[in-house]
Amino acid sequence: MIRGFWHYLVVVFSAPALSLVTLLAPAPSPHPAARPPIVTAWADPAQWQLTWLTNFSVDVPLGEFPGAVKSQWGAYPSPWPDTATQRGYSVHGYYDPATTTWISGGFLHLRLWRGTGSIHSAAVYPLATSNVRYGRFIEVARVSKSTPGYKSAHLLWPSKGDQHTNGYEIDYPESEWTYQPSAYVHHGNAPQITYDTGVSWDTWHTYEIRWAPDYLAFYVDGKLKGRTTRDVPNVNMAWIMQNESALVGPSAPMNSSATMEISHVEYYKYVG
Repeated sequence: MIRGFWHYLVVVFSAPALSLVTLLAPAPSPHPAARPPIVTAWADPAQWQLTWLTNFSVDVPLGEFPGAVKSQWGAYPSPWPDTATQRGYSVHGYYDPATTTWISGGFLHLRLWRGTGSIHSAAVYPLATSNVRYGRFIEVARVSKSTPGYKSAHLLWPSKGDQHTNGYEIDYPESEWTYQPSAYVHHGNAPQITYDTGVSWDTWHTYEIRWAPDYLAFYVDGKLKGRTTRDVPNVNMAWIMQNESALVGPSAPMNSSATMEISHVEYYKYVG
């Protein structure tokens, strides 16, 4: 979860030292990875209109994100504090796209890491969904390297014009990467709504949020995992893929890392 970031959605960060980029850069693979399937449930085309999608066909080297895709993507700038830092956790992190985020081989790579100090976290967001009301939000993702102490909270968060309005927050998929991904619906002081998926982060899955004026629904691989007509946001929201320090369970050990890969992202506008 984030607190007060949306007024600062300007990607301003300096390039790291060359030695650090070289140290963190991934080794090229001699064989392209197989692309995972996109598995979604049927949706009425009269209600949902495809607005934007990407299969990450444009490479962006580590240290340059968003670079060549800056017309489509943004990132939390360094050194914006992650949730664990904002809450005062002893092991915490700061968002750092220059040392965590790159695109290669048709995949977005998000490598969180810790040396001997703070965690280097990563959060990216499609510009096409930075100020929308309702829609289908679909991503195909997995954690290719799981280590205790790292998590995701991919979420819908009120846009800058609706910041903090009524306390809306929709998180999916969210949890520490050593647990199962779940969905959470927050609205002010109302009881939290939770839906578990029963799947693992470390295999490819298609995650989907459907947000209509009268309901929220959460799918994994085309299977409905939860649906509610309570606490449905009626404000403009932004879709953010936030990955950061764990909030429960063990902390990330020193000199550790963990990696998420995303192969496909798409957004459908609700046209009712």
